[in-house]
Amino acid sequence: MQKTAKKLVREIVGGESYEYYPVGRYIVIAPGVCGGRPTFKYTRDEAIPSLLRQTKQPTFVTIIRIARTEIQPGLN
Repeated sequence: MQKTAKKLVREIVGGESYEYYPVGRYIVIAPGVCGGRPTFKYTRDEAIPSLLRQTKQPTFVTIIRIARTEIQPGLN
């Protein structure tokens, strides 16, 4: 499976420049935000811990399923 590099996206949000690499529809990696860890778009909320809190008993399979859904929708 070949990995394609996503391009840096630049937007103006609230009069400020916002740059990010899209990971999924709502999850991005914004340079300089949260040490490069995935966050929800337009926030500083880390995505993976927040998604894991939504499950009652996160397992390795759950973590992989969440990651696949966000990174490449349709792989479930």
